[in-house]
Amino acid sequence: MDTDAKSFGTIEENGTVIEGGAFYNPAQKFNRSLTIQIINSYIKTSAKEGIVLLECMSATGLRGIRYVKELRGKNTIVMNDISTAACNNIVANCIANGILADLSKPVSSENGTVEVQNEDCRSLMLCRKKVFDVIDIDPFGTCSPYIETALEGIADGGLLCVTSTDTKVLFDKPPESCYKYYGSVSMNNSYSHELAVRVILSYISRSAAKAGMYIEPLVSMSMDFFIRVFVRVGRSKQKSNHCLLQNSQYFLCACLNRQALPILQKDSTKEAYRHVKIAASTECRMCKRHLGLYGPFWTGPLHDKSFLQEVINSIPKADIESKTGGIKESAHTPTQINRRIHGMLSMARDEIDTIFYHFIPAISSVLSFPVPPLPQIISFLHAHDIKVSLTHCKPNSIKATGDIEYVYAAVILYYKSVKPEIYALYEDRLTGKRQDIDRNTHNLMVYMNAYIEENGLKSKFEVDDEAIEITSKKYLKFQDKSGLGWGPMKR
Repeated sequence: MDTDAKSFGTIEENGTVIEGGAFYNPAQKFNRSLTIQIINSYIKTSAKEGIVLLECMSATGLRGIRYVKELRGKNTIVMNDISTAACNNIVANCIANGILADLSKPVSSENGTVEVQNEDCRSLMLCRKKVFDVIDIDPFGTCSPYIETALEGIADGGLLCVTSTDTKVLFDKPPESCYKYYGSVSMNNSYSHELAVRVILSYISRSAAKAGMYIEPLVSMSMDFFIRVFVRVGRSKQKSNHCLLQNSQYFLCACLNRQALPILQKDSTKEAYRHVKIAASTECRMCKRHLGLYGPFWTGPLHDKSFLQEVINSIPKADIESKTGGIKESAHTPTQINRRIHGMLSMARDEIDTIFYHFIPAISSVLSFPVPPLPQIISFLHAHDIKVSLTHCKPNSIKATGDIEYVYAAVILYYKSVKPEIYALYEDRLTGKRQDIDRNTHNLMVYMNAYIEENGLKSKFEVDDEAIEITSKKYLKFQDKSGLGWGPMKR
């Protein structure tokens, strides 16, 4: 749902003109445009001549009208809203844009078929099982009440587009809310943005498995103030069981250490599923805190890299190379939105498939160090045969194939070799000369000192070409948050 606290008059977006009323958020232009790009790529890769699409919460009808005008092929677009006033507004806005529409009955034209429905979308999806090739769920708040009925309404191989704006809940505020809505326990820490994405994918996959269905995430994004995932849904009992293997609980610690606790495993000799039995300590190996049990989280891939490339290829090169010229308002022009779509999807494509990212300022803060330069940290990890990428979720963060100890070691050894005066304070804390840290942080320092020595880690911080390439890509990734109707405002 496109919501904003203030009222708008006539609104123009990508050639679509509507009467805004109270349900328009200009910051959501990016979400709408991204969704259109992804659905167009889905139609192309699925070799479909036309699709049946349900927009569950249409509000003004802006998104649905853009679907009619901008999606490839001749499609059936069902715009639904539970509000009668909103539905009347949708019909009026359709007609104002040259699209024939009537309340509660389909109307066909050269643009395709448009249907405006005034129902609870859950009832609509239950009444039309396996009908919709694409279902777009964009509620105000949590998506969880709509997932099971959406799985009933989606066709085999269909695309489920899901938004959740309840990031406070997904970030574990308070803990019982995330468990209540999603059946997972989350954690508020430096990689909560990825945790939130994996909570939603876990919930969708487990809901699908109950119906003998499975999911394939095509694009999964944490951006701005919401989570947006695009998953292909199929029907197969065998694959639905395999999907369950891609859910795991985790022991997580305040020092950012993490340890997987899989729920199920497959016995390859008997083609059967078994409980996982592991000897896991509830004490953090690094700082000696008691570990907390969280999850389940989705542990499979967040994206389909070939599909991401398909979407990226559809973006005009001229848009990718354009600039705002320092004018804030131009950040919401179609050209700049395309530029940002290219940037975020390129970042997502380049991400390595590891669970959770490392936010370098958070790791530095634990050790009471300033934030070190990212190219040097990446080069250190490369020198120790660890693959590294950035993440679309958060600036100054990396994904790495090695253990978290290597990231801690990179920060420690950087200051030891490059900034010895700063390292001297760390060493005083390590030896006990300075006692301005808590016991757990001291335990971590002692552990890391031993780890560095035992593994023979060397101070290798000469910046390599790959580190320069990774950190110098000038993608437009993160939107300017000031002004311009930012955020999920009041109804």
